[in-house]
Amino acid sequence: MVVKLHPREHHAAWKDDPAAAASALVDGVEGLTLRSATADGELVNLVVRSTEKGDAVEDLVARCVRAGLGVRAVSPQAGSLERVFHALTGAEGDA
Repeated sequence: MVVKLHPREHHAAWKDDPAAAASALVDGVEGLTLRSATADGELVNLVVRSTEKGDAVEDLVARCVRAGLGVRAVSPQAGSLERVFHALTGAEGDA
C-alpha cells in the first residue's frame, strides 16, 4: 500500500528523516509494517505492508489526520508483472 502525505507544518522533521517520522506513526498501528518512507518535494511517500485483514489502513489514515498530516492518496502498491503472475498462479519463480 502506498500512502502519500503532506506534512504541512511538520515538514522539516519529515524532510530530515522521513523513515524515523514514518516509523513513529506506523509502529502504533496493529497489522501494518513500514517498508519505506521517502520525501518527494513537499510530499512523503510511505510504503506499508498489511499483515492482516481489517482496519489497519483506516487506522493509519486516522492517525495521520489526528497528527495534522494531509493525506493526499492511499493506493495499492503496483507489483511487477512477474510478482502478480506468481500471486495469481501460486507458481514459484526461477530467479
